[in-house]
Amino acid sequence: MKDNLDKRSYMCLIFPTGVRISPLDVHNYDFHSILGQGGFGKVMLATFANRKLAVKVIKKSPECNYNSIRIEASVLMMPHLNPFLCQGYSTFETQRHVFMVMDYLSGGSLASHLDYYGSLEPETVLFHSAEIVCGLEFLHSCGIVHRDLKPANILLDQDGHVKISDFGLAVPNMFGDKTIGGRAGTLGYMAPEVLQRKRYNAAVDWFSVGIIICQMASGDSPFYEGNNREKIINSTINDEPRIPRWLNEDLKDLLRKLLEKDPNQRLGDGNIRHHPFFSSINWVELENKTLPPHFQLRAPPMEHSMPTEENPLSFLL
Repeated sequence: MKDNLDKRSYMCLIFPTGVRISPLDVHNYDFHSILGQGGFGKVMLATFANRKLAVKVIKKSPECNYNSIRIEASVLMMPHLNPFLCQGYSTFETQRHVFMVMDYLSGGSLASHLDYYGSLEPETVLFHSAEIVCGLEFLHSCGIVHRDLKPANILLDQDGHVKISDFGLAVPNMFGDKTIGGRAGTLGYMAPEVLQRKRYNAAVDWFSVGIIICQMASGDSPFYEGNNREKIINSTINDEPRIPRWLNEDLKDLLRKLLEKDPNQRLGDGNIRHHPFFSSINWVELENKTLPPHFQLRAPPMEHSMPTEENPLSFLL
């Protein structure tokens, strides 16, 4: 595999408007704070022409999976076709780094809301769940399996609408009966078949959705959620999901069907919209974003937003 990315495919990405709203030069941005960081690098809050943007900064190294970077960049070009995916504007590189310029979503992540509030109101759970369904169904219709759905990768815009993000582990061209192998994702959100290293398909994403919805509704995972890695794996594979009895019957039934161990029996693409839990949702209005959230977004404080040093580009050193 090449050590360097193909500049012809990364120097310019053409987006739906036909116009790049952000330049392909890191020095054109003002960097303000670190929104998040992980093994991949950092996500920075930046501005260009007074517009707030999120910039994912990936440091090149022999360990980098450049094919995954290309896949993530291509998926970020797709949100003009679906309103529930994070929008990308340009991807470019320097000798040492790759930059992905994306929407800055001021509502924070679903994880930050759950950390702050514990659980969400029933109407909020329904609304977020329906928008996640729309975004995920679209990805699957394009042959893309996300493989890392979790509250930290579900972002909210200023109005409280969902945006699925972080496509670094996504797999394309997953059409028909095609399957893939390999353990990928975040422990605690992986489906049993992934943990067992079996071949799998898009059904793994719906298992993750079941865990996310359970956390939104109850504040707890349906499986063991301590720090013992083996217990998490064993619980996900062998335990029946712990679904609180006080949840309404339609929601409990939805969770049982999403958390089905057998992927062939799991609820998902093609039939999930017809589940009684979603009976009050007007899917056309939801997809057109003419169905307003029935709640007021209360963004938790950004405790993990860290200011940059005096030299705003010091993080590139």
